[in-house]
Amino acid sequence: KDACLLVEGYTDVISLHQAGVENAVASSGTSLTPDQIRLIGRYSQNITLVFDNDPAGVKASFRGIDLVLQEGLNARVLLLPEGEDPDSFARNNSAEEMEAYMAENIEDFMLFKSRLLFREIKGDPLQSAEAIKSIVHSIALIPDHLKRSIYTKECANILNMEERVLVLELNKQRKKLHSEKSRGGGLSLPPIETAQEHPSPHQFETAYSKSAYYQERDLLRLVINHSDKFIQIKSKDSESDELEEVSLPIFVVQELESDNLQMEDPTHVKIYQELRTRLEGGSTLELKEFLNSSEEIVRNAIVELINLKYELHNWKKKNIYVKQEDQKLRKAVLGALYAFKERKVGQMIEELQEELVEAYKNKAELQPLLERKRDLDGVKTQLGKELGRVIMH
Repeated sequence: KDACLLVEGYTDVISLHQAGVENAVASSGTSLTPDQIRLIGRYSQNITLVFDNDPAGVKASFRGIDLVLQEGLNARVLLLPEGEDPDSFARNNSAEEMEAYMAENIEDFMLFKSRLLFREIKGDPLQSAEAIKSIVHSIALIPDHLKRSIYTKECANILNMEERVLVLELNKQRKKLHSEKSRGGGLSLPPIETAQEHPSPHQFETAYSKSAYYQERDLLRLVINHSDKFIQIKSKDSESDELEEVSLPIFVVQELESDNLQMEDPTHVKIYQELRTRLEGGSTLELKEFLNSSEEIVRNAIVELINLKYELHNWKKKNIYVKQEDQKLRKAVLGALYAFKERKVGQMIEELQEELVEAYKNKAELQPLLERKRDLDGVKTQLGKELGRVIMH
């Protein structure tokens, strides 16, 4: 059946086997241990924990289920009908009736836990905070990056809250778990991903330390907040230093398209694609159209980008005059573009370094990779110089 039913005691196991449900085991009255979970994992990656219909008893078993998640197995929960335990349930029902009940009532543990805690919150802020921490703690234990991403999204929907809030807490929990491991805490977690943790569109230092998230956001911030502005650039069709005015959004899109650069963050990708589609269709960019997007995640991101305008104090009262961003827009846009390109080239170099390691291990030809890396290093150095000129100018 590629599934293990885990019950509490040997009586439950015997009754289930006698009733024809033979994929049941028990921890024999002891707390579930990692060794027991690994033993089960040799035969199936799917564990269903069978409980009496007692929420308090289920909550008391959360730690054991967390161990299942930590070992990378798929944890599910089966709540029996009220007043039943596995022994009585097996004696009162045929094998076919039990199979039908299980097929209909087995739930994924993470989604079950979210719903259970959500029902108990009842608008209490403190309970909400504790519930979120408990849910995210369980997600943080899951070794598989993709599973963590999916669970984060689904749990956010159940809790009716923004996904980015869970991602922020998730990164804190992952960092804490790694600290415990480094101090001998005995946790066997893989390293924290420095790429994007899930299809979230929002900012968190740990998850985005090596991605281009912040650079993407800064570019989109400038485009959204100054979609009606023009900047002066050197004419490509002129050999002189003659300047021409170009729409800021068009300039940014042309720069990215000419270098075949793509955004990574899923929400940024959606915004950029919509931006490019509108420009290619000859439409003007109106903020209200973005705010009326059919996707809530895009609308939320746009609102955030609008609110990221940098506002200065009223220094004029003190006879100090500072140029606002729209007065130095060309520098801001060039700076954002150079920063984005520098980050993307940095990613290419990191990927190339990994290829070099693999090529060295496999005794493959290194020279083409080394030449490619030298070229990229040169590009990154030049971008760094240009970025420095924009900032210092």
